Amino acid sequence: MNTDKFIKELPEDVNVLKQTIVNYHNEIKMLQEQIKLLQHRKFGKKSEQTNSPQLELFDEPQEIVAPKMEESSVEVKSHKRKVTRNKSLPKTLPRKQINYDLRDEDKKCACGDELRKFGEDKYEQLEYIPAQINVIEHIKSKYSCKSCETVKTATMPKQPLPKSIASPSLLAQIITSKYVDHLPLYRQESIFSRIGIDLQRSTVASWIFKCANLLSPLVEILKKEIVSSNYVKADETTVNVLSEEAVTNYMWVFMANMHNKPIVVFEYHSSRCAKAAEDFLKDFAGYLQTDGYSGYTQLKKDNVIVGLGCLAHARRKFFEITKAVKSAGAAHIGLKYINDLYKIE
Repeated sequence: MNTDKFIKELPEDVNVLKQTIVNYHNEIKMLQEQIKLLQHRKFGKKSEQTNSPQLELFDEPQEIVAPKMEESSVEVKSHKRKVTRNKSLPKTLPRKQINYDLRDEDKKCACGDELRKFGEDKYEQLEYIPAQINVIEHIKSKYSCKSCETVKTATMPKQPLPKSIASPSLLAQIITSKYVDHLPLYRQESIFSRIGIDLQRSTVASWIFKCANLLSPLVEILKKEIVSSNYVKADETTVNVLSEEAVTNYMWVFMANMHNKPIVVFEYHSSRCAKAAEDFLKDFAGYLQTDGYSGYTQLKKDNVIVGLGCLAHARRKFFEITKAVKSAGAAHIGLKYINDLYKIE
């Protein structure tokens, strides 16, 4: 905007002009805070750790009054230096003994007397035995009748993947390595190659797909367990798909604690549409803990599902303000209260 034109358009009333200046000042301050926050997100540390002494420093001019709370003391255990001790290895592990003895000529003392054994020094090592690959030959005996030529063949236990070289133990190892140990199939392909086994990742991927279909009834049981509980946690996060690099896909996660053990179900969806949560939780009644994503709002309208917030997400907003604002204020007080709650937990 042209400066002269801008000046001409300013109000002539002094009070109105003062208010205009205040409005501009507040807007500039807000924009500066947003720039600082964006700079911190892009270039600052990702950790949300706070410097506790800083939270105690509040500027005197700040007209912020914290709500009165009953004084309480939180007992924090004092730091104790850890003493390194050699822990004995589990007794359940198989043991192999290697005995070391003196040679016969060394069992004689320099004084001429015979040395007598009076004890032993022992220490233990962990030995690693590389994985073994065996070939299981399933041999089914066949019988025939000489009189009528009837033929009978012995049966064998059903296999997860009939006519496949993959045994149940091999499938379990591959799936565990990929989804628990996060070992991609191309790395597993290299590992098998080093021990002389040629397993193409395309073949292994087809095995996993077929196993997923076999396990689908178990997944349905886990879903029913989660929905039957009265407290569920839900979240969604982006996931990269190699064949769909230009598309944003999501992994929806639902969790409940049943029988003192966590039950987690992951569902892959091509969008963040709220329908994913609505379909999963259509028969759920109880407490649902989520972040602030609006996709969960519709679920909480009929009062059958009670929404719970996430303290970690709430804390992040306070933390971001402390990074954007130099002077201590309400955000610092809120962050301190949350940190005190964490200490109690």
